Amino acid sequence: MVVSDHSPCPAELKAGGSLMDAWGGIGGLGLGLSLLWTEGRARALPQLEGRLLQWLCEHPAAFARLDDRKGFLAPGFQCDLCIFDPSRAFQVVSSLSSLLMPSYYTDLIPSDNARNKVTKEDLKFKNKISAYCGKQLSGRVVSTVLATRLIYDLDSLASAPVGRSERLGKLLLN
Repeated sequence: MVVSDHSPCPAELKAGGSLMDAWGGIGGLGLGLSLLWTEGRARALPQLEGRLLQWLCEHPAAFARLDDRKGFLAPGFQCDLCIFDPSRAFQVVSSLSSLLMPSYYTDLIPSDNARNKVTKEDLKFKNKISAYCGKQLSGRVVSTVLATRLIYDLDSLASAPVGRSERLGKLLLN
């Protein structure tokens, strides 16, 4: 199972020079699938697609006790999809080497399409720094569907955020 609590430390604390003040965590939630795909292919992991489905969908759903309705594509299950282009390469780059400088992703595929460059304003996390600056990645999420609704599309604006306010999981500990 591969998960992220997505608790990145603010840039100001990382720049302070004290490891005791800067807690662990980096902004990378939006890079997870691309990172796993890239590293899995580099290591020639057998049955990579099936492993990714287990690591990112099936096992987390089971752990959260949601596997009666999430984690699989099957009749009666919620239709949550990630549309992933495994051939789309990009690089996480930074305009300067400092942690406090803006980072962005740049597709390595030549195009005049402005959406092939993701600026720090496009990043969906609070702290716009990344430990993955300079890393070339393969594969990119191009769309996300939650319960049959398009909630993210790389090339256009999707609908406003949707979700439920009630808890979906089951109590793990009493």
